Amino acid sequence: MSPVIFMNNFERTYFGDSIFSSIGRALTISTRFENGCKMLAVILGLKERPLFENEKKFNGFIKELYRKQLVKDIEKILNSKNDDGHFLHIARQSRNEIVHEFTRGLDAPIDLLPKDEIKNLDSRLIELVENISLGDLFISLILSRLTKEAIPNSQFINNYRNRILEWVMDRTE
Repeated sequence: MSPVIFMNNFERTYFGDSIFSSIGRALTISTRFENGCKMLAVILGLKERPLFENEKKFNGFIKELYRKQLVKDIEKILNSKNDDGHFLHIARQSRNEIVHEFTRGLDAPIDLLPKDEIKNLDSRLIELVENISLGDLFISLILSRLTKEAIPNSQFINNYRNRILEWVMDRTE
């Protein structure tokens, strides 16, 4: 008899692995968005106060960065506007859902889920990734401008979000 509380089905299937690979890539873009926000908040923070007076202050600032929540970084970027309807906050909420909630209930074989549930899972993943990719595009453009990196051409920018979505949802071998 298998314990009920413990995960006890570790079967891998091609179909299940293809869905989990999409979720993994969505997690990757979620992390990229978070890191971009953190970098932008750092750059904005560097403009406000001198950090290099001594090593202790610099190390304290670095520790503070790792403790800060993504919402604080976004508020810094938006000049403390806590507008949950702003697309950066929507991207943050989407990131949080992928990181903290999306895989709940997926500890059993995905192949056994009804087709409608799988369609809903895919639809939700697409929606979340679209939200995150808009935030990532914005943050990447601002970072490029501030760091004096080359800004991609308009074709690249116009296709960026679709390329992310296609990459996340690609289930071919």
